[in-house]
Amino acid sequence: MSQVILTQLPIEDLQGMIEGAVQRTLNQLLNKESQSQNEELVTREQAANLLGISLPTLHHYSKHGIIPAYRIGSRVRFKRGELLDCLKKVQTMKYRPQ
Repeated sequence: MSQVILTQLPIEDLQGMIEGAVQRTLNQLLNKESQSQNEELVTREQAANLLGISLPTLHHYSKHGIIPAYRIGSRVRFKRGELLDCLKKVQTMKYRPQ
């Protein structure tokens, strides 16, 4: 059986404790949501639209290993996070810092 201990606590301290607990919980939920969103599987059409490329180009990239693809039965899916990781910034000589 648990015991309840009552003590006097200033209202500011209580508010700070509650705010801290709520903030930690929200951070945990946001981290889980962002991780699950990165692991979300998207269709070929969604992947092509996300990257701004055509379906034949997407097929070529996945065939040559540029973009990882997953087969589920007869369907091909892509992980949203891996698609975004495939986007790389290209530095040209014109914009390279000197």
